[in-house]
Amino acid sequence: MTVPHRLSRILNHQTVVPYSTSITSSLIKVDLNCPVYTYINGLRKQSSQDTARSVLQSIARHLNQQSLYDINWANFDLHTMNQLVLVLESAGLAPDTIVLYGAIVKGVLKKAYLLEQISQLQYDRICSVNLPLAGGKRNHEIISFDDFEIFLQQFSGHFNAQRRNMAIFSLLIGCGLRRFEVTRLLMTNLDLINSRLQFSGKGGKVRQVAMHPKTLARLKNWLAVRGNSPGPVFMRIYKNDAIDRSFELSRTEKKNADKKINDSYSPKDDLSKYCLSNHSIYKLCQKFGLMDQSRHIPPHSIRRSYATRLYNNHVDLKIIAGLMGHSSIKTTELYVHVAQDQMDEAITNHLF
Repeated sequence: MTVPHRLSRILNHQTVVPYSTSITSSLIKVDLNCPVYTYINGLRKQSSQDTARSVLQSIARHLNQQSLYDINWANFDLHTMNQLVLVLESAGLAPDTIVLYGAIVKGVLKKAYLLEQISQLQYDRICSVNLPLAGGKRNHEIISFDDFEIFLQQFSGHFNAQRRNMAIFSLLIGCGLRRFEVTRLLMTNLDLINSRLQFSGKGGKVRQVAMHPKTLARLKNWLAVRGNSPGPVFMRIYKNDAIDRSFELSRTEKKNADKKINDSYSPKDDLSKYCLSNHSIYKLCQKFGLMDQSRHIPPHSIRRSYATRLYNNHVDLKIIAGLMGHSSIKTTELYVHVAQDQMDEAITNHLF
């Protein structure tokens, strides 16, 4: 049976492997009686489906579940929703993010109601839970480039992991990439001769970003041990420092096997299965002390550090917006961090 094109990334439930493997973390079981499948399948944009998958996987982790399929949606009630909001707030998620999570949960539970798996009263009670007010401005901590150089000095030990991690963080702060833009980066996106990256970012917008010589040097250090084989730029490294080279399996055999199942086979989609998960970048920030009791600098704050550095060096906001992949300068303005001492200095030296 030929799988329709828009379902090409959704597998039959018998072929889905456990959630713990990053290769299949984006796959959803085909089950017409599953509210998760019904909800995600009803989303028209691929980007919306990707967001919903990622959010539901994150919710599962916050609820101490291994997989989103371990959540008993039929028993999800008012108490569960309240507890989820409290857990998300205590984890430091922004109000806008919590509202997004709540909306997706309610979307899944609406499908559960329509599938007659929960009652109208149960659904109404869940929808009555108050979520944080969205739209509030949050103070984001950033990392200076001097502190970033000091941060990189702690990378030691395993040779391959050291080079990979230095390259990952250098692309985050040196190119202002989003997490998924780093994890989904393929060798075909690299233009090492001209020191540029060209890739599809949020909303499918293609952009080019130049690499500073320092960024390029650290990327080349990683590629020297990774090799030039087609595939993802970054992949898993085992505890013994061995690189996971599953992506180097015969693509010809893989393509022929997949063509029998899915006529819309794409080599790029196939290679994406071997990429790091988005959450792995978050875990690296935790592992190396960017997110501890003394500071809170998640991956997106490193992206903000990139925008702030350019802005403080008097780069025009229109140029920064283009580098960040923003459609509006207003969005870029939200990324620029202005320190309190800068505001104080503006009043002291530039008001009168």
